[in-house]
Amino acid sequence: MKPLYLNEIKRVIGLPLSPINHLIKNVYKNVRFLNNDTVVFHLNKTREIKKHKLKKYQNYYIITDQPILKEWKEYIDHFIFVPNIYHAYQRFIDYYRSLFNIPVIAITGTNGKSTVKEMITQILMHNYNVVYNKRSRNNIAYNHEHLMMIDDTTHYAVLETAVGAPGELITSCTMFKPTIGIITNIGIDHLSGCKTPQNYLLAKGELLAGLNYRGILIINGDDENINKLDLSVFRGKIIKFGLANHNDYYAKNITYKEYGMNFTLVTKRRSYEVYVPGLGEHNVLNALSSLAAIDCLGISLSEAIKHLKSFKHLRSHLSIHKGINNCLLIDDTWHINLKGTEAALKVIKAIGKDKQKIVVFGRFDDYDENLDYYDMVTNWILDAKVDYFISIDTNIRELGLKLVKKGFPSSNHIYCSSRDKLLDTLKKICDNNTIVLLKEAMYDKKLKQLLPQLIIKN
Repeated sequence: MKPLYLNEIKRVIGLPLSPINHLIKNVYKNVRFLNNDTVVFHLNKTREIKKHKLKKYQNYYIITDQPILKEWKEYIDHFIFVPNIYHAYQRFIDYYRSLFNIPVIAITGTNGKSTVKEMITQILMHNYNVVYNKRSRNNIAYNHEHLMMIDDTTHYAVLETAVGAPGELITSCTMFKPTIGIITNIGIDHLSGCKTPQNYLLAKGELLAGLNYRGILIINGDDENINKLDLSVFRGKIIKFGLANHNDYYAKNITYKEYGMNFTLVTKRRSYEVYVPGLGEHNVLNALSSLAAIDCLGISLSEAIKHLKSFKHLRSHLSIHKGINNCLLIDDTWHINLKGTEAALKVIKAIGKDKQKIVVFGRFDDYDENLDYYDMVTNWILDAKVDYFISIDTNIRELGLKLVKKGFPSSNHIYCSSRDKLLDTLKKICDNNTIVLLKEAMYDKKLKQLLPQLIIKN
């Protein structure tokens, strides 16, 4: 955080200045982070202020709208009272963001947003200071933390803006005020907070308003759901990426390598040969959107493509390992939804033409029985010519039974009720000509905890 004097904060929230003007080094919105030289906005009132701990700290202030705290006479100089804590906090946040005239990239989408955030960040970090979400800390609960990471040394901010429910994307954009927005794709899952596909589509479309209908909007020009958005109201610049040649940034000559993808990037100015670590056409799309954003920042594409060669994926994002019995093991256990499942099955179809293919599925994230996930997934499994389907969840077992009804050999659908049974099963059917794909829900642990026994360390 950029240190601010207390009177600067008081002025911003509309309060009289103090005769004592301490330098504040941290601002939080939860009293559990109270410390020396700190201001806390008392937003989380369920968290108790422990009076006996206050005497430990110096130069701290709690901004609150709870008048009952005026009874704490011995600490009254450390409380700053406002009529409405939420209004005071918003005024401070708006002011703090206004201190920095930097490009801010906001990334949303059903799949790929974490990878795109990492690609852009890792390219930029070769030469610049970048604020970004660590791992996939994209919940709005982390927004304050990320904003406070911006200071006078920051050149760029690259932030995932997830959609848990309608309004969350606008909330994030109100705080970060992005100058560039990216929509990677829009699927029909992640519906738990949005309830319907239409609400989810509208929630993703909030990015247009989040950009204040100007700036730069980078979208997947091949995505049918993105193409349903009304872009006529957007007064900024719209840039499209994709595999089709009508896009501003598109890929051709796509080929699989052992651990990544080669392709030709075509822009309106010239073409570039690109290698990106990680398998799958979806990974090419991630690279396209990332390079489009880098180009919009005025940074050399040739330099960015050179840095992209050393890109490191987040864990469990189609991560390739040498596995049990020398099989090729693909760890895609970060989460499991429709678009990610389709992408993963396309990968094993592409690289496993002469190999035995085994798919191990756990429970789906945000499964919606009304969308008939299983009909789509079974078709993809059959298209990929999977040899064994192993289910480790009772609901996914139903998917396996549906698969059998479509002609999949019943003896090759295996239900494993425990990790031990799964391990024994894989030991029996895996060899050095086998590909094993692992997928399960983000917060499930059955496969994640088994990984150390399945992966052979080099």
